[in-house]
Amino acid sequence: MFNKFNATLISGVLTCLIFLWVRPLLAEDSFYKRRAEGWHWYEDRKNEEKYKEKQKTPQTPQNITPSQLLKLYQKELERRLHLAIFFPTLENVRAYQEFQKDLMERGQLFADRWMQSIYHNPHLDFTSKYPINQVGRHTYIDEENKLKRAKLKALSNSYGFFFFFKGDCPYCHTFSPIVKRFAARYGWAVKAVSLDGGKLKEYPKPLLDNGIAEKLSITQVPALIAVNPKTQTLLPISYGISSEDEMESRIMTLIGKL
Repeated sequence: MFNKFNATLISGVLTCLIFLWVRPLLAEDSFYKRRAEGWHWYEDRKNEEKYKEKQKTPQTPQNITPSQLLKLYQKELERRLHLAIFFPTLENVRAYQEFQKDLMERGQLFADRWMQSIYHNPHLDFTSKYPINQVGRHTYIDEENKLKRAKLKALSNSYGFFFFFKGDCPYCHTFSPIVKRFAARYGWAVKAVSLDGGKLKEYPKPLLDNGIAEKLSITQVPALIAVNPKTQTLLPISYGISSEDEMESRIMTLIGKL
């Protein structure tokens, strides 16, 4: 009787010891199997189930506007991204990638429909007026130059130039033939004004400064000012040397669109 009781007791103690010894190993084994979760292995199962539940695509409410739907879509994409960053399981990363793939496919479909709409409605095509291909671009530039030249010639009926210079200014001597060519091309009158009594090859009989330079605050030369005698409009075209192209652009910007 004693031996039977003793054997039962010993068996029970051994069972408890085995349980206590195996239990940590089971926990350890569980940890290593879940090592991909990093330091989040200790999350309890309730929270894990909650995250899995959130992975499901939310149901779209009825009678929702496109603007509200877009906000919900963006919110869900952001939620999946944040979840994948802080809990980078394969499931979470895949869920974000799938949502992003859906977004890219929607974007591609929108781009295709955009081009289809333009093909069906040529008046919506920006490039039909402002072409971007090489052949069309050259034609566009040529036409723009024709219109610009016609506009600059027409402006000669209302505007002329005051050209301020000094005889001992090398930049004035360089700029003078540029002004001369521009004026001849577009028919602009030029009143050359010498601030020191000097002369230029292109303008051998300049006007002497009678105080107009000070009135117009001319502090450096060469200076080219466009003037409309009727309206008394004065617009600075160049301080220093400018090319003919630059003069054309500045005149069109300051005057041509008035």
